[in-house]
Amino acid sequence: MILPPHELIGKNLHDFFPANQAENFLARIHQVLETQQSVLVEYTLTIGDSLKWFGTSISPMDADSTLWVASDITERKQADAARLESEERFRSLFDHMMDGVYRSTHAGKFVDINPAMVKMFGYSSREEMLAVDIKKELYFAPDERGSHVLDTGQEEVEAYRMRRKDGSEIWVEDHGSYVHDDEGGVQFHEGHITRYYRAQTASARKSLF
Repeated sequence: MILPPHELIGKNLHDFFPANQAENFLARIHQVLETQQSVLVEYTLTIGDSLKWFGTSISPMDADSTLWVASDITERKQADAARLESEERFRSLFDHMMDGVYRSTHAGKFVDINPAMVKMFGYSSREEMLAVDIKKELYFAPDERGSHVLDTGQEEVEAYRMRRKDGSEIWVEDHGSYVHDDEGGVQFHEGHITRYYRAQTASARKSLF
């Protein structure tokens, strides 16, 4: 609904908006007049058969009047909603995977882990495991964290032993790769790991963590 100026003159907010929305606008107008500071308001309007989003700046003109400048922000709101839905689907998949999923820094700190990872290593919560020092707490010896993946930059599948919270040994198979920054440096290590139950030799001691 786009109205010409002569149809707007003399009208009030209650002529165009639901009562609760109109009252909210009136409260914002009083705020602007009292503080003489502009405010930003986002709201929806049904125009024809479509729901539109608007962003409006309400600014003081003098002690008794305000200036409204509105922009159609529907496309931005729709893009935000689509991104949020995509993130929620990814988080749901991440949280419900049976394998342990991780992202970590080469310095030895987790950035993110899923519930299966927490359970696999015997920690009581995601927060507790995020706080661990990977180098010191998840390996039995410092040299067991050595990796040749940094030299090749390729994704690798490796099997090696790690230490659970209670000190027991666990063998894992790591499907991991590196995330690089714009300069080509390693920014993160990420991948997923599964319990590895076959007998292993001490030769398989490379890792992405």
